[in-house]
Amino acid sequence: MNDVEKKYNYWQNRILLGTIVGYAVFYLVRKNLNMAMPGLQADLGITKAQLGIF
Repeated sequence: MNDVEKKYNYWQNRILLGTIVGYAVFYLVRKNLNMAMPGLQADLGITKAQLGIF
C-alpha cells in the first residue's frame, strides 16, 4: 500500500466518522428542542411562533 492509498483510507474513514457523529448530534439536538419547548414557553413567556423562528 503506497502513501496515497494510506492517506485516502485515513481521510475516508475520518470523514465518514465525522458525518455520522455530526448527524447524530443534529438529530439529538433536534429531538431535545421539541421536549424543551413547553418549558421554554412557560419560563420565558414566548409563543410557539417565536420558538419556530428560533
